[in-house]
Amino acid sequence: MVTIFVSDSVWGPFAPYEKNPLLSHRDYANHPFQNIGHADFVRTDSGEWHVFLLGVRPRSLLRHNLGREVFAKQFSWDGFWPDLGREIRPHEPMPAKQIRRNCRNYEWRKLKTIPPEWCSVRIDYSDFTELTPGGLVLKAFAADIGEGGATSLLLHRQEEYRFSFTATLDLAVSSGANGIAVLNGGTHHATMLIENGKILIKKQCYDIVQRETHALEQTERISLVLRGDEDHYYFGIKEGNKTKIISRMRTEILATEVSSSPFTGTLFGLFSKGRGTKGIFVDSLILLEEPNYEEHGND
Repeated sequence: MVTIFVSDSVWGPFAPYEKNPLLSHRDYANHPFQNIGHADFVRTDSGEWHVFLLGVRPRSLLRHNLGREVFAKQFSWDGFWPDLGREIRPHEPMPAKQIRRNCRNYEWRKLKTIPPEWCSVRIDYSDFTELTPGGLVLKAFAADIGEGGATSLLLHRQEEYRFSFTATLDLAVSSGANGIAVLNGGTHHATMLIENGKILIKKQCYDIVQRETHALEQTERISLVLRGDEDHYYFGIKEGNKTKIISRMRTEILATEVSSSPFTGTLFGLFSKGRGTKGIFVDSLILLEEPNYEEHGND
């Protein structure tokens, strides 16, 4: 929630506004935006006022996988005090044009640097990545996810519940265990790796681990697919123009409320494991589906 206090001195004493909280979704259990707070006021050159806040977009049972995000709305002043309205609506009118890329194709062979939206865990990704004419090279460390120490994870934040992530691995020049991962901390994750001519899937929730082995027919290249919706993550491989789903897991396993992770949401991306392993990824494709929120009236 957002509250405000006033004082003649930065040292206090501070008197609360009698209409606090200025903004809160505590009474709107079915609202698509929750945990609203941490407000900052901004005045534009044209004199308009906007408030920027943090919040989350939970799925059922108020569990969320998308981390804390920035919300914005325009507001006015009620005399001395700001009037933020009753809620943040799903479709706030904004004077600025908003640009978003729902299709992101990373052709690693053509890139000179890794875009800033990618990140790594506990180590700078420059220590294990290299962009070459053949693709993005991941040089693996010995540690698996959750074992501590350096891991070769190049990750992208999950931005929508409905998304698709495809990574093409060049099998002809790769070695060891390489593939994709989705995780929210060291004890809650899933991986799909190609190793010794097989597809190996591992799912972990605390100390509960499930492993699957699937046959691999491709020998030159393989496109691994991770899809998501509000209920499941789906793991599959490309077969021509179609995707064959071979496994799935529930999204709530990677929800922040379940994993108790220090991460601010779920991450997915590329993963190489085991000393001496080298994975060469040709491209990565991320497709996002815009959420279709209905207007929420809370009269």
